[in-house]
Amino acid sequence: MAAEWLWLTVWSAAHAADCEESTAPAQLQAHADRAHTAFGALDIDQFLEASDTLRAELPCLDSLVPPQLAAAIHRVEGLRAFGERSVDTVRAFAAARTADPLFAFDASVVPPGSPVLEDYLAMDLDAADLEEQPPPAEAALFVDGRATPLRPTAWPAIVQLQSSDGTLLWTTYARHTDTLPTYEVVPPPPPPAEVALAAGPLRDGPPSPPPPPRRRPVPLLVGAGATALAGIAMYGAAARTRAVYDDPLTSDDRLPGLHARTNGLVVASSLAGLTAVGLGTAVVITW
Repeated sequence: MAAEWLWLTVWSAAHAADCEESTAPAQLQAHADRAHTAFGALDIDQFLEASDTLRAELPCLDSLVPPQLAAAIHRVEGLRAFGERSVDTVRAFAAARTADPLFAFDASVVPPGSPVLEDYLAMDLDAADLEEQPPPAEAALFVDGRATPLRPTAWPAIVQLQSSDGTLLWTTYARHTDTLPTYEVVPPPPPPAEVALAAGPLRDGPPSPPPPPRRRPVPLLVGAGATALAGIAMYGAAARTRAVYDDPLTSDDRLPGLHARTNGLVVASSLAGLTAVGLGTAVVITW
């Protein structure tokens, strides 16, 4: 069985290059139906001949396979693997159930109670993993008749590549361990440096450093506050000196000195107030 699978993989990779003529999906359906009938009739020679023909003509397809046909092909592979006691039986049947979940074997092909039915339902389809294939350039991947880049990793799949103009480029029956034929993929996006160059030339020289953080005029604020407090203090002292000057009990010989001191304190208080106002204005402007 292993040798036959290897033969199939090599044949599929060669795809249409060795095909003398193309094959329509309806022809493959006829081969699959003939294989099912021969299996039910226990006609082993007819079954092997039909399944061999199915394998040989699959890579020569001229169009996409519908999911129901993909499922039929997987069932034929499962029935053949069952007859050869291959461990790939349940994998092929799982692929068939995934492609056509509503299918049920006719009793004339697989009678009730047959161990074939046990293998057919053996694998848990919900436990399967899907592997995303690289996106093809100007083409699309089809897996078991459906447009998708996701390929199952636990069972085989019929993978096809169709160009953007509708031409079928190749078809392969790939086991879960097989690699696909090579194809042109979408190039990866350029790195950030190339994106910047494509957008336009860079400015001369290194980028300008960010401006330093702005320093708050704390000394001006302290100076304005201190000057204002000094002016208030001097104004209070002038008021107290004037009160002594106006006191009738103050002797006349002290009056000239009190007058001069009061005037000096008032002048100094005014100057301090003006200074505080100027410093406060500077704080507001530079904050």
